[in-house]
Amino acid sequence: MQRERIAEAKLFAGLTAAQLERLLAISSEVTYLPSEVIIAAAEPGAHIYFIMHGRVVVELEASRLQQVTPDNLELAILRDGDVFGEISFLEKKPRTARITAIDEVKVLRIPNLELDKIFEEDGRLGYLVMRNLATILSQRLLSIGFRLRDNF
Repeated sequence: MQRERIAEAKLFAGLTAAQLERLLAISSEVTYLPSEVIIAAAEPGAHIYFIMHGRVVVELEASRLQQVTPDNLELAILRDGDVFGEISFLEKKPRTARITAIDEVKVLRIPNLELDKIFEEDGRLGYLVMRNLATILSQRLLSIGFRLRDNF
């Protein structure tokens, strides 16, 4: 994904070119193979991930569910331009779900500690990214709510 497409993503909406470059400077591109677990539930959260290419599945593991079920609970399939790992960043708690690559997936991996430092140094950048994360999470919550409503 080119810088222009990254700049158009919801996570980076409203950022100046300099602010985006600052985030890209602390990020690394990582590729995961199909079926590779990117995030395991309950592990410490050290990064936020931005999907540049590919798809991932977000699941709650059956062993972590309160009900007796042999299957994992699929919460979402995320694609190009989506973000994951943000809840652990926001809550400063271990991961809540497992994220597995469906295809070959290329992500920007943004380290939480460096991101916190940048937010402290540039309050406007921090505000914009946090506002964007809030919008993304709000849209996900609405989507899940509609799915649940339609299934009952």
